[in-house]
Amino acid sequence: MGSCSIYRQFPSRRTKNQLGKIFENLSKQAAYDHGHQYSGSWNMLSDVEFPTDETFKTFEDAENYLSKEAQKWGPALCVKFKSTRWVYKSPPTFGGKTATEIGLLKEILYVKYDYTKCTTLYNALPHIVECIPADQLTPDEAATAIRLCKEEHKLTYDKSEAGIKAREAWKIFNDALVKKLWAQTNKPYTAWLMGGQAAD
Repeated sequence: MGSCSIYRQFPSRRTKNQLGKIFENLSKQAAYDHGHQYSGSWNMLSDVEFPTDETFKTFEDAENYLSKEAQKWGPALCVKFKSTRWVYKSPPTFGGKTATEIGLLKEILYVKYDYTKCTTLYNALPHIVECIPADQLTPDEAATAIRLCKEEHKLTYDKSEAGIKAREAWKIFNDALVKKLWAQTNKPYTAWLMGGQAAD
């Protein structure tokens, strides 16, 4: 019977009381999932404690601290750390919706198929499509995007030179805009790291 390290990150805005309740829920769920056997999960930890007010300079520093201080059959330990992550400078929107809220998306376009104009779902004609460009495109970019996207869809299954050129034209245009629309930056943040040594 050994033990394994388990970790979870939580937003820095969580209070210690909230984190205590989160731990209780994790423990209850682990007990429900695994019973009282040696599960290597949160129900193998006695409680949650906050051993230091220090905010560690990196995630690795916080993880190393927990791996040294946490004990088998002991509590979960929770500490704060700083790190950086890549975030979008200005996430594209499509007709006022974010990319995560919409359906078929070809990087810069909201693409809707009108299946009522098709004989069957699997026989859908590629050119029966409505293209809504991202809000950040200039008028010229939007017009070009719609034209190239429709041409590419119309010739999706065309193996001829025209089909190959249409797909390549779309790819070149699209790749350039993707870099602009999905530009990212390195942003610092602070978070909690909760972890412990769970018997397994």
